[in-house]
Amino acid sequence: PNLLCKHFSTGGNCRHGTECRFSHRIFFAAQQHAHNGVVSCLSTEIGGSPPQVYSGGDDSQVKIYSLMANPQTLPGSASLEPMSNTNMNDQVKSMTMIEGCLFCGLNAGRIVAFRKADAATFQLGAAGQDGHTGAVLSILQWGTHVISGSWDATVRFWTYNQGNFTCELALPVNHPVTALCIIQDTILVCACNGAIVYVSLPNLQAPQGPPTVVNRIQLPNETATGAVAYHDHAIVSFLSGRICVYDANGVEKFNSGNSPQGPMNGITCIEGIVDSNGQEFLVAGENNGSISLYKLPSFEKAISFEAHASRKEVRALKFLQSGFFLSCDAAGEIRVIRACQTHEDSQAAGGMMDGGGLM
Repeated sequence: PNLLCKHFSTGGNCRHGTECRFSHRIFFAAQQHAHNGVVSCLSTEIGGSPPQVYSGGDDSQVKIYSLMANPQTLPGSASLEPMSNTNMNDQVKSMTMIEGCLFCGLNAGRIVAFRKADAATFQLGAAGQDGHTGAVLSILQWGTHVISGSWDATVRFWTYNQGNFTCELALPVNHPVTALCIIQDTILVCACNGAIVYVSLPNLQAPQGPPTVVNRIQLPNETATGAVAYHDHAIVSFLSGRICVYDANGVEKFNSGNSPQGPMNGITCIEGIVDSNGQEFLVAGENNGSISLYKLPSFEKAISFEAHASRKEVRALKFLQSGFFLSCDAAGEIRVIRACQTHEDSQAAGGMMDGGGLM
């Protein structure tokens, strides 16, 4: 990993400026020991003031934090202020916020949704009724549907009707599903253990037939760990350290090759972000607590750095805005990180939380 400037990355400023021998690309805006053990997933709600951060862990807790600016303590810094926590009585493996409702995928296969407006709670697949039988590792929205992917090798399509969510379709994909993304609004890309499976999605305005498996890329020795939609393509990461890009027909358009260190530096999660100058990056969390940023679309590595002192795997990443993103690890820590594009635009971190984009 690149050596970060300790003064800038933790203090927000450096007296050496552009003459500093160390990197000014990263500023750690906040950190919080959030869970006892693995933090498996993150979600956010940016529209409110202050923004809210949600986390789920192997300690069965779902926690809510307010992201607060702390200019009096350090210009540009922030804190994650605990608001509430809920015991799910099962390990929390995935979560996403959809239209004011937080959906949480659990290890035994249940999905629990919390609606913020009226504190209503919904069970998707309660007591084995049309629900998953393995860990729910990915949840996303498709029009009026919620789609979930699970280690039980199925993808399920849920709709809300008369106060409940019902499973309209349980689609076998024959491989444990680890991540989902949608490209071109018509293709569901299922990143799996041993394959990448393409599922056709009917036009929501004029549906013709149910979603069906239309393509399967067999990868018998690979475990996919993330999937991100990018300009009608799918970026998929693997535990081997590879990053690949596939088009809408499943044709491989880019392959980074395996990490020289193999799974020790394998990629455990990915996320797309945009910095304050509009530059797009792919952020990749690694097995050793490090994070790498790749410029898009070139995939030029901008920086690789140690994000978590535990050196345990980065388990989830979540974009906030204007270069800010969240990272969590297997030791219970959440960090708020800012990616700065150049030495020149990162001379002082002060102000980026107040008037600099995030708040």
